[in-house]
Amino acid sequence: VPACVEECPSQARMFGDLEDPRSEVSRALASRGYFRLREELGTKCKVYYLTK
Repeated sequence: VPACVEECPSQARMFGDLEDPRSEVSRALASRGYFRLREELGTKCKVYYLTK
C-alpha cells in the first residue's frame, strides 16, 4: 500500500485490486459510482473518483 494511502488522515484515498470483487476498492466503486478524467482520450487511467 502506498504511504500516501496509509497516512491520509481523512481516508480519502484507496488502493486495491480492481479484479477482486471482494476488495474494498472494488466494492466502493460498485456501490458509490465513479468517474475517470479524460476517459474519452482512451488513456486507460487507473485513478477513479467516487461520486458519492
